[in-house]
Amino acid sequence: YLLWLGADYHVGTEKGASNTAGTLIMYLDAVGYVSVQVVNANNIQVCNSGSNDGGLNAVGYITFFY
Repeated sequence: YLLWLGADYHVGTEKGASNTAGTLIMYLDAVGYVSVQVVNANNIQVCNSGSNDGGLNAVGYITFFY
């Protein structure tokens, strides 16, 4: 399973563990258009639901420390 701990400016500390596809790790923006999700025990995905924001591109930033 993936184990994570991080901070986002909107919610604060985010932590968890999962290997279930689609599990939300954190949002990268204030309105929830850009999210980081679990794919499986070894991978994550960054999703941008730009269709929800009137066609504009939502933007988020992620930095990995390992």
